[in-house]
Order: sequence, then C-alpha cells, then structure tokens
Amino acid sequence: MCQTLAARPNRAILNQGQNWITPPKRLALYIRDAYGCCYCGRGIEVEGVVLTLEHIVPYSKGGALLDPNNLITACRNCNSARGNKALTTFVKANAGKWGRRADAILSHIRRHRAMPIDTKASNELIKARGSCRKVLDTVVQGDPLQ
Repeated sequence: MCQTLAARPNRAILNQGQNWITPPKRLALYIRDAYGCCYCGRGIEVEGVVLTLEHIVPYSKGGALLDPNNLITACRNCNSARGNKALTTFVKANAGKWGRRADAILSHIRRHRAMPIDTKASNELIKARGSCRKVLDTVVQGDPLQ
C-alpha cells in the first residue's frame, strides 16, 4: 500500500550522506549500470567523476527510496542538475549537450532498470576489498575484480 507523502519518513533524517542505502546494494547498482552515469555516459574512470544514485521518480514526488527499479547511477553533476524535474523533460533538454540522443538515453535507462542487481556478489567484493570505495578504486585503476 502506498504511503501518503505526509506519512512517509522524513528523508533528511533517513539519509545521512550515502548511508541511506547499504553499501552492497549501492555497489550492485553501480555494477548493473557499468560504473557510469546513465545520463551523460561518463564513467568513474574519467577524472573527477563522482557517482551517485538517482531516483527516477523523485522521493519528493512519491518515488520509492530503496527500490532498485527506481534507482539508476548518475554522476553528481547530472543528479544535481536534474533535481526533481521529470525524467523525459530533463533528458530531452540535455541530450544534445551530452552528445547523445534522448531516445537512446531513455532506452538505456529502461533496460538498466529492468536488470536484476546482485547484492550477494557485491557484498563478496566489499568483503574481499574492505569497502565499496576500495572496490570502485580497483575498477578505476583497471585491476580485475576477481
């Protein structure tokens, strides 16, 4: 059953930095989205790119906070620029700037949202490397994860 917005927990209290989602789930989403921004296409190997998780339907508009189908990987720049704008409106307004077609971006997002995430595998990677950050650093360095 859907909660009314007034009955939902205060997100400011729930999310303290990146702690609103477990590290294995965060990493599993980054892996599903190939460690890159679903909007502009830049990946973590690009100097200065910081990955975040973006809500397709913003939490402020009733979107699910933790549902993998409502989350995609976005760079900090794209996530901040979108705010709570409608997905299609945001993509159409910015696709040219990113050198991409809006329909291709939206199709990419639909495909990735439909993919399952593997939190068990991401948890094993975190255990082996010590943290989600260390797994991401390994990917940036081009080292194999296995």
